[in-house]
Amino acid sequence: MPSSISVLNQNQKKVLSKLSFLTRDGFYLAGGTSLAIQIGHRTSFDFDFYTPNHFDQNTLFDKFLEIFGDEAIKTSLAKNTLFCTLKTVDCSFFTYPYKLLKKPVLKRGMAVVSLEDIAAMKLLAVNRRPAKRDYVDVYYLLEKFSLGEMIDFAKEKFPNFNFYYLLRALSYFEDIKDDERRKIQMTDKNFSWEAAKNKL
Repeated sequence: MPSSISVLNQNQKKVLSKLSFLTRDGFYLAGGTSLAIQIGHRTSFDFDFYTPNHFDQNTLFDKFLEIFGDEAIKTSLAKNTLFCTLKTVDCSFFTYPYKLLKKPVLKRGMAVVSLEDIAAMKLLAVNRRPAKRDYVDVYYLLEKFSLGEMIDFAKEKFPNFNFYYLLRALSYFEDIKDDERRKIQMTDKNFSWEAAKNKL
């Protein structure tokens, strides 16, 4: 499988190369892209950045305007929240109060959330919404950790995590749909959805 940022398209690479200042400001990359650039299993389309700190969403977007000019387009904002596109790449920025289980790793100057934290966050995502990409990510994370370890990560990160509903979600696939707008491409040519379902 490809490694590091080779799973990103050219615009994603260009955007990421200009956002290293976010690490100094306490942001880290999370979501499916953070896993994809660490294990290289699939493509991902957007960047989700979290920070434990409060931030001024208008000031942050003004910084993007300085860097990207008219290729920075504001989509939505609220207190401690910003959605925008940078060179056609969808980006989101949030204040996220949950603790980090491990120190983020650095990828080309960008803080990227740890696999332990991704595992916890992916289980929460599966618990809340049936999205195929999240199940795919859980399948690959199960090559790194046992399900018991991942549940422990989730319980530590999210004290109110309900693993009963998770176990049901992991065994029920009828409602899982691909997002047609953001259909992922697997870079692991040996991937099989049927094998993934059987493992889950």
